[in-house]
Amino acid sequence: MNSGDSQKFFRSAIIWTVISVIALLLLFIAQGPLLGKICGLTLVGF
Repeated sequence: MNSGDSQKFFRSAIIWTVISVIALLLLFIAQGPLLGKICGLTLVGF
């Protein structure tokens, strides 16, 4: 494994990390209003 391969691997690993972090953030943001509604309904239910 020469330095070019490891550099490529490192770069793709960083890209995948960034993509998964963004995806998780988007999921969290999308779930925000839903979680708020669920919490509100639970509080109203009690």
